[in-house]
Amino acid sequence: MRRRRSRSDPAHADRVILVGQSWGGALAAQYLAAHSEHVAKAVFASAFLRGKPLPVGTD
Repeated sequence: MRRRRSRSDPAHADRVILVGQSWGGALAAQYLAAHSEHVAKAVFASAFLRGKPLPVGTD
């Protein structure tokens, strides 16, 4: 993963915005769990994440 340096905010120069879509959501979640100190924000869109499925009718 390539990191982008911020010119306007040097305090966040080593932090990324992590985006995971579909199967990439599982990879993004693994990266977030292992390296949360390097993630400023995380976005998951239609992500496949392992876990217990929600019951039908759950909001």
